[in-house]
Amino acid sequence: MKNEIEILEKHLLEINSQALNYLNPPIQGEKLNKFILENYGDYYLESLNDLYSWHNGLSRAELPENHRLTYLADQFALTNLEDVRQIINSQNDTFYQFIKNKLFPFAQSFNGEYYAVSFVDYKVYFCSTFDYEIEPIVSIFNDLIAMIKTQNSWFDNKCLVLNEFQEIELDLSKYSHYLEIGWMNNPNTDYWKIKKEIEGNI
Repeated sequence: MKNEIEILEKHLLEINSQALNYLNPPIQGEKLNKFILENYGDYYLESLNDLYSWHNGLSRAELPENHRLTYLADQFALTNLEDVRQIINSQNDTFYQFIKNKLFPFAQSFNGEYYAVSFVDYKVYFCSTFDYEIEPIVSIFNDLIAMIKTQNSWFDNKCLVLNEFQEIELDLSKYSHYLEIGWMNNPNTDYWKIKKEIEGNI
């Protein structure tokens, strides 16, 4: 996992992403493990520790005007631990029910969508009410390591570009290749199976 994160950081430097300037310092594993114990129970996920020992999410309060600085595909950014706390303990979380479903929302878009890793099957789930072709909570990556590997593969194949708002987004001309990479790297998930059936071109 740590090696894949290093590769991801190299990709971000290559495209001159400013997001790296706004990432929080890492947090100690003890702090993350205590947070998980208090909110979810006695669970441990090494890859999640690796992610937060790289950086504790994005400093959203310090972002420059008109820049959202997302740095994962589909305009997602790593969620800092305090934001995770607010999300999972929000009285408005009656839909995803992150705590009940043992889902840790480690990344979010600025449209109210989430990537959440499961403490039960270790898969990463896409949580969204905007895509009417799929269920609101659907598995999208085999696990956290597969997610970072998939991001890196998208970068390697020039599927992702940096837009004027400093967001990493899909190059629509590479859409078919993007879907193929997602499917090949994550065969045990439902999201890409659904997209494969809809598109019929993978």
